[in-house]
Amino acid sequence: MNIIPMNLKLSLQQTVDRLNAVFENVSALFTSVEGLRIQVSNREETFSSLEPKCGVVFRVMRQGRFFEAATSSLNPEDWESCRRDLMRMADLPFTKPQALSEVVLTTSKNRVEKTFETKVRLPLEQVPLQEKFALCRDLSSYAVRRDSRIVNATALFKEEFIEEIFVDSQKCLHQKLCRVDTLVLLVLHENGNSIQIWDGESLASGFEGAGLGYERIDRIIQDGNLLLKAERLVPGFYDCVVSPAVSGMIAHEAFGHGAETDMMAKGRSRGWHYLGKRVGSPLVNMLDFARHSDSMTLFFFDHEGFEVTEPTRILKEGILLQGISDAYSASLLGLPKTPNGRRESYERKTYSRMTNTYFEPGEQSLQEMIATIENGVLLDYPTNGMEDPKQWGIQVEALMAREIKNGKLTGLVYSPIIITGYVPDLLQSVSMVSKEFAISTLGMCGKGYKEWVKVHDGGPWLKLKARLG
Repeated sequence: MNIIPMNLKLSLQQTVDRLNAVFENVSALFTSVEGLRIQVSNREETFSSLEPKCGVVFRVMRQGRFFEAATSSLNPEDWESCRRDLMRMADLPFTKPQALSEVVLTTSKNRVEKTFETKVRLPLEQVPLQEKFALCRDLSSYAVRRDSRIVNATALFKEEFIEEIFVDSQKCLHQKLCRVDTLVLLVLHENGNSIQIWDGESLASGFEGAGLGYERIDRIIQDGNLLLKAERLVPGFYDCVVSPAVSGMIAHEAFGHGAETDMMAKGRSRGWHYLGKRVGSPLVNMLDFARHSDSMTLFFFDHEGFEVTEPTRILKEGILLQGISDAYSASLLGLPKTPNGRRESYERKTYSRMTNTYFEPGEQSLQEMIATIENGVLLDYPTNGMEDPKQWGIQVEALMAREIKNGKLTGLVYSPIIITGYVPDLLQSVSMVSKEFAISTLGMCGKGYKEWVKVHDGGPWLKLKARLG
């Protein structure tokens, strides 16, 4: 793991104090990310270290405008180049800097200091590398033994260590995050047909969170065999029951980017014109909450030093209440700041970004939903999605649709399936919401085609009407 200087917090505080003499809203963010990745299949084994990223970004405001300068150096003497860049960008005359020993820490003494850490029972750094390989070998070999139609079974293990320090004139926040991924991907082949199917988990935990139960592998093998015989669905409007994973992707695409206030500020989100208005069924409630459960998206403060203490309620009983925001777009639009200012790295800009975005559970059961459908489908295994926040179009692809006839599953399977439509139409069609609830933890999200961050989504089973193709 990266060795962080013991006096790093003090050095950041001193630099923030110096910049406070010239600028407003001064802050510093230190980030460090490192880890490893293991991949084992019935054909090969690979190991790689994740490229370490470590550095500091200083952010200041002058006359309502934000300016930033970043460096990979943790030597405070090297940070003078950042100060010089900030002065130049703000069009200020360069002044000779004070020596660090001359800085009077007038604000540092009053800063609130907090430290947060992922709860870990079995620290990853204490687990031998061979034990991590053994975990992957076991998952891969188990799948291959279970079914002769599996031509490739890949098990992936990834661990990440993230350390972040945020300092401004009021606070010094420190978080140490530990994340672990496990994924099993199967390729099945029979009679000239091939399909891919997968399952996995991403958690904020130590090694105790690694691995998948054999029953989950058995499930995807069973579903994979159904997909080998899947037919094509006749396009049209259908009564649907969607799994928590699919409802999560709908939440992500419907009011993920569409609820990001920097998109609203740029005129790229139709949601701006519907704040306080109905956009969904009264049964639809949606939250964004980074500290939900032990999801891998868990963090305790965002990259603008805003603590995560409670969920951000996006939709309440079908009404669009608020967006998810970064500091700049919130101030520009006069909206509340939420803990959603996130960066891909210290080198990249802050944007409004999702964390765990999900529908809240309701009162019905999955069995009750299926029983109400005369002719429809149950959708599962979402693969990808996209949205047009400006026009509120949505598209979600699912790998599997199970036919429902007269309130019962028939055993017939269709694949692949694409949900398309207008977001308010889709959300207003929600007529039942289950008590069962789950978060899907394998997601990543880009801002457009770049700026990737870890996000998760989920919810209950939903009954709705959708156009399928």
